[in-house]
Amino acid sequence: MLTGAMLNRSAADVAALLAAGADPTAPDGQGRTAAQLAAQYEDTSFLRMLLEHGVSPDTAHPTTGETLLMAALMTDRRDNVALLLAAGARLDVTDQRKDTALHIAAKVSAPEVVLALLEAGADPEARDARGVTFQRYLRTPASQADRYATVRAWLREHDVPLA
Repeated sequence: MLTGAMLNRSAADVAALLAAGADPTAPDGQGRTAAQLAAQYEDTSFLRMLLEHGVSPDTAHPTTGETLLMAALMTDRRDNVALLLAAGARLDVTDQRKDTALHIAAKVSAPEVVLALLEAGADPEARDARGVTFQRYLRTPASQADRYATVRAWLREHDVPLA
């Protein structure tokens, strides 16, 4: 029911169901959780409500291991990314593919977010299941290379070898 209220974007119903003890991390029949939906929504009020209700910013999807931060990154919800970082989301958590939030930010071509995650303490040398760091996913066409100049500069300043 909570996922249905989220899909209907009914803040009143979500609040009532949370007050009645509904679990925002429980998947519905299609595997969706209210927490994951909230992280993917442009409206930050739903995610804020769940965090205030005690949902951990590190909540992971029970099947994929995708955290709320990863869900926000994959849907380019930068306000939710900022909210989750402010709530203390851990940057070393991996999903079932061993991707970190940093890997995902690089995969979705979000250099500003990559830099923000690095500055927040993300490990630039963390490796995914393929054994590669986030830098592998920064390889973009030359026309977009300038977008990552600040990331490369950050890596050099912190003595991280460029891949």
